[in-house]
Amino acid sequence: MYRSEPYLVAKSLMLPLWYTAGAVKRVQVLMSPACHRVLKQICAIDDVSMSEFMYSCARTHIHERAKTDDHILTLLQREGIELDP
Repeated sequence: MYRSEPYLVAKSLMLPLWYTAGAVKRVQVLMSPACHRVLKQICAIDDVSMSEFMYSCARTHIHERAKTDDHILTLLQREGIELDP
């Protein structure tokens, strides 16, 4: 994951301790009411918060994209974020 720090298991998602320690930024996601209802139901099924789910989706997308896009990989490296295997 990020920065070689200890991790905390939050439900089914592995989160770095800094994620739960308040060192985070808020991101607002706008979506249709129907998409919101579906997202909320999926999160209930998976027993994760919508925040955890969206974080996981964004993180997965960024790391997958970095595997084929050197610019994205460079952005991660500048932040000290190791690429997922």
